[in-house]
Amino acid sequence: MLLFPVGESEVPEWYAFDDGSIYRFESDNSFTLNTCSGSYETSGDLIILNYSCGNSETVTVEYIVNFESGNLILTPNTSSCDEAGFCALKLQKID
Repeated sequence: MLLFPVGESEVPEWYAFDDGSIYRFESDNSFTLNTCSGSYETSGDLIILNYSCGNSETVTVEYIVNFESGNLILTPNTSSCDEAGFCALKLQKID
């Protein structure tokens, strides 16, 4: 699963429609989320984010990854999300 273009030196940023957060996934498996930073790993259609914000504890979140009309859709991999994906994050690539 690719979150950034192969062979390109610039990694795209992703803008979250719901809250305006900016996600930036680097090719070295690091990422930033606004003022938070951490790492990510992928496995099949899953992405696992491990990050902290300032002095807070490390948070681990697992998402199912889909692409829809050029948008990155991250749906929590938990039973608390309904079938319509109302708890999913919709991210748009920032050019």
